[in-house]
Amino acid sequence: MLLTVTEVPNPVLPAGFDIALALVPLMIMAIIIVSMVSIVRRHESLSVWESVGWTALVITVPVLGAIIWFTVGRSRHRLVTEAR
Repeated sequence: MLLTVTEVPNPVLPAGFDIALALVPLMIMAIIIVSMVSIVRRHESLSVWESVGWTALVITVPVLGAIIWFTVGRSRHRLVTEAR
């Protein structure tokens, strides 16, 4: 007689993965939208080519581009407005 151990799958785990897999793209889209709005709102301190460059960076490399914008681009904008 061979005894086998049967594991009962956790019914909460697959639902948790489904929620996480649904939230990650929504969070990425929210980060992209917020960074794009931030770039558009700072059009006075950015040249046209800087705006195009930041927009292209955020669109082509979504998460990394948005992180770079929020760390480098916005801090540069604050320095420009404080100097005026």
